[in-house]
Amino acid sequence: MPQSDLRVTRWIEAFYVLLKKIAVCFVAACLLLSGVPCAAAQTQTTLAVDVTQLSVAQLQQAVDDGYLTYEIIMRVYLARMEAYADLFNCVITVNEDALDEAKSCDALYAAQGRTSLLFGIPVVVKDNIDVAGMPTTAGVSELLDNYPQADADVVVSLKAAGAIILAKTNMDQLAFSAYTSTSDFGTVNNAFDTAYSAYGSSGGSAVCVAARLAPLALGTDTACSVRAPASANGVVGLRPTQGALSTQGVVPYDTVRDTVGLMAAAVEDCAVLYDLLDGDAETAALDADALDGSSIGVIMQLLGEDGDYLIEDEILSAFNETLALICAAGATLIYIDDILDDDFQARIEQTVSGWTIVGALGNYLACHTAAITDYASLCSCVPELNGYYSENTAEDMTAAVALQTELRAYVESKMDGYGVDAVVYPTLRVAVITHAQTQIYSSSTEIAPAAGLPALTLPIGTDADGLPIGLEMLARADDEQTLFNLAYSLEQTLQLSLQTSLAPSLYVVSDSLRALIDTFENDDSLPQTWRSAVSDWLSAAYYNETDADATAASFLAAAYVSDGVRVAASTQRSRAATVILCVVWTAAALFALYALWLLAAMLGGRGKKRRRRRRARRY
Repeated sequence: MPQSDLRVTRWIEAFYVLLKKIAVCFVAACLLLSGVPCAAAQTQTTLAVDVTQLSVAQLQQAVDDGYLTYEIIMRVYLARMEAYADLFNCVITVNEDALDEAKSCDALYAAQGRTSLLFGIPVVVKDNIDVAGMPTTAGVSELLDNYPQADADVVVSLKAAGAIILAKTNMDQLAFSAYTSTSDFGTVNNAFDTAYSAYGSSGGSAVCVAARLAPLALGTDTACSVRAPASANGVVGLRPTQGALSTQGVVPYDTVRDTVGLMAAAVEDCAVLYDLLDGDAETAALDADALDGSSIGVIMQLLGEDGDYLIEDEILSAFNETLALICAAGATLIYIDDILDDDFQARIEQTVSGWTIVGALGNYLACHTAAITDYASLCSCVPELNGYYSENTAEDMTAAVALQTELRAYVESKMDGYGVDAVVYPTLRVAVITHAQTQIYSSSTEIAPAAGLPALTLPIGTDADGLPIGLEMLARADDEQTLFNLAYSLEQTLQLSLQTSLAPSLYVVSDSLRALIDTFENDDSLPQTWRSAVSDWLSAAYYNETDADATAASFLAAAYVSDGVRVAASTQRSRAATVILCVVWTAAALFALYALWLLAAMLGGRGKKRRRRRRARRY
C-alpha cells in the first residue's frame, strides 16, 4: 500500500476512536447537566418516583425496589401537610411521633419484612376517632385536653398491621352537618377551589386524600358524611354495611346509623383498607371486567323523574354519559321506579335517631380524660346540643334498629326482584356548593343509612368549574366485594385522573436518581469504591439536597464511563440516558460518514489530478 494511503487509513482509525471518546463524554455531560434545571426548579426534595401518584401496592413495590423507604414516604407526606394543610384547613393535630414510627418500620422491614400491605403507610383519621396519645376533639376546642387512654378498635387494627396514624382531620363540629365541615378550628376548604365547600362532616379526611396529604383516610358516616365530601373532592368513599366495622372509641352521634367510613384516591386502595379493617387476611383481587355481564339498577326517582328530587342538567348529563360507558362495558341497565315510594320515604325519617347522642355522648365523656365529663357540661360549650334532649326510651332505640332491618329487607327484595347486582345514582344532584350555600341535594342520605346497606362513591368527571362529580353504587348487606369489583371496573373504564392544582408536587422526580438506584441494585460488576460511595450517599438524607439530581447524575456518569471509552453494561438505564445515548451515537455515525465522504471526495479529486498530469506528460 502506498505510504500516503496508509497515513489516510491511520488517520481515519484515529478519527473514529476520537469520535467514540467524544460521544461517551457527551453522554456523561448530558447526564450531569440534566440535573441543573431540576435543581433550579426543586423546592424541597428529589425522589426516584412520584410518591403521591402511587397506590398502596405500588408504594410497597417501590420500597422493595429500593426507590423508597418508609421514612422517605413519611417525610413526603409530612412536608405536604406542612405546606398545604393550612390552605385547606383540613388538619387539627399532627402525630409528632410519625417520623420515628416510620423509621421503626424501616428497621423492622430490614429485619423481617413487612407484616401487611398497609405496613408503614400513613393514614389520617377524622378527629372523632380515638388515637392514643393524640387529643380527640370532635371539632370542639374545649376537648383539646381529651386524650383517650386507648385506641378506637379501627385504629387498633391499623396499628397492628403496621400502618402509621399521620394526623387527626378537621370536621364539622360533633359531625352535625353534611353541607360543611366547620368547627372551632375553622372551616375546611374544597381541595379543588377554596371558595367552595368540602362538605361534611368528614371534610378534612376527604381533602387530605384529594390534596395528597395522605394516601388513606378514615371518616364517619351517619347520613352521607363520608360519601358527600368524597364526591365533592373527587375521591373514593365507602360507607360499609351497618355494623361491619366497630364504632368503639368513636364519638357518637346517631348510634343507629353511625359507622366508620373509608376514603382513598382509588378503589383498589379503599378495598385494601376495608379488607384489613374487616379482618380479612388477604385483599381479594379486584375484577376489572366485573361490569361485563352484570345487571345495574338505575333509581329513576333520584334522576328527577317524579319531581321529588331536584337534579341539575350538568350532573344528569355526566351521569347519563357514565351509564352509556357502563353499557358499553357489557352491563345491562335496569331502570327502577318503585323503591323510593311514599311509604319508604316516610320511614326513612323514622330511622333518624339523633336523640341517642344524649346518652351515648355522655357515656363517652365519662370514660375519657377531658375536664368536661358529662353531656350537660358540653352543652354549655356547644349550645346546639340542647336541642337533642328528649323523652326517648330504650324501647324507641329497639324500634329504630328494627325499622332499619325491615328497610334493609325491603330494598334487598326489590333488588332481587329486578335481578340487579347493585343500584346506581348521582352522589350529589347539584354542583358543588360554595361556603355560603347550605343545600346539598345528596342522594346518599336516602337508602344506605336508612337500610344500613353498603354504598361507595367514585368520581366520574368534573363540572364546568372543574369541580368533581360523583356516582354512587349501593349493594346488598355484607357484599362490599361486589361494590369494589363494579366500582373498580368502572374506574378502569373511565381512566380519570383528577388532581387538584392547588397542591403541586414539592419534589422533583429524577430519572438520574432512579437509574442510579437501578444500577446500584442490579450491576455487581461495578467497582467497590463506587458502590461504597453510592451506598453512603443513598443511606444519608440525599432527598433533601438541593443538588441531589445532579449528584445522582454524576454517580451514574462515573458508573457508565471507565478509562474514557468503556460504557458499563446496564439493562436498567433511565429512558432519558438511553435516548441521549442513541442520539449521540447516531449523530456521531452520521458525522463519521460525512467525514469519510469528504475524505473520499478529496482523495478522488487527487486521483483525477494525478491522472490528468500523467496524460499531460505523455503528450
